[in-house]
Amino acid sequence: SDDDIELASTWVTGVIIPGAQATHEIEWTPETSEAMNIYGKVYLSGDENHLNNTTSVMGVLVQTVQHLNPPEDVTINIDPETSIGTLSWGNVIGANSYRVFATTEPYNGEWQQIAHTAETTVSANLNDIGEKAFFKVQASTATPGLLMSTPLLDSSNNSDDNNRRSLRVRGE
Repeated sequence: SDDDIELASTWVTGVIIPGAQATHEIEWTPETSEAMNIYGKVYLSGDENHLNNTTSVMGVLVQTVQHLNPPEDVTINIDPETSIGTLSWGNVIGANSYRVFATTEPYNGEWQQIAHTAETTVSANLNDIGEKAFFKVQASTATPGLLMSTPLLDSSNNSDDNNRRSLRVRGE
């Protein structure tokens, strides 16, 4: 459409050498579920080359977030011969998928997503996680496999302006 609505923005600091790319994540909470085209655009005062400030348009299916109950009856069975742990849990009403996370430090550690599945079971090689492994399962309305990443910043011979750049994601 002809709409050009700013969905989210962020300030980025740091130097990017000419011809290099940098990827930045921008949080955005959609208000409606719909198919839309989005793109990223860089604003830099004193920019001498405006031809490289916009990413290509990406078609996405936006699904709004709804509150889901946590999965219940989460269990893990471990095969001692193979060190394969199989997690299972009860179905959550309204969930299209489940994200499974693992860590070796449940209170201070970083949780890594190890699976995104429509099933209510997943297996993991515990040797790949660590001596101790902790898991959590989150119900989601997202469809598994619809993850997207794209570089959103491409520099050229631009003026510095204290290396502050406004990065905005826009919808059409």
